[in-house]
Amino acid sequence: MGFKHSCITCLPTYALLIALIELLLTSSAIRIPDDHNQSSNIVLFPKTTHVRINNNLGGGLDLNIHCQSSTEHMELVTVIVADGQNFEWRFRPNWWGTTVWSCDLTWTKGSKTFEIYRYKRDQRRCGKFCDWFAKRGGLDGRGPPDIHFGWS
Repeated sequence: MGFKHSCITCLPTYALLIALIELLLTSSAIRIPDDHNQSSNIVLFPKTTHVRINNNLGGGLDLNIHCQSSTEHMELVTVIVADGQNFEWRFRPNWWGTTVWSCDLTWTKGSKTFEIYRYKRDQRRCGKFCDWFAKRGGLDGRGPPDIHFGWS
């Protein structure tokens, strides 16, 4: 005696599964409350983010750039960016909205590590493109809102 399985009894389960998949595909994020009664995002389909660091130091000064992400366990090579040139890379933020990229910027007057991308700060400020400008007075991020970090 064998067990007979009818696909008719599976239809409600399949319909529910299809509805859930459709919901996931049409949603860009799900908000869930955290412990502080604020909303936090789980990013289901994160969009590619482009980060560009422009060397606007002037006077023919080079800018050394070395970037890494502790959250994504990735590191980029050190590059030397000539005056008036830029360095760009792209990535997808992680699903948890915790992506952070830091860069060591070095020039003749000094060196400093900057937090170039933090998802919670930059996802709305930058959108898909995050532009930074290294100047003699510091590092400027185009917004809104604009951000300025000094060299000291």
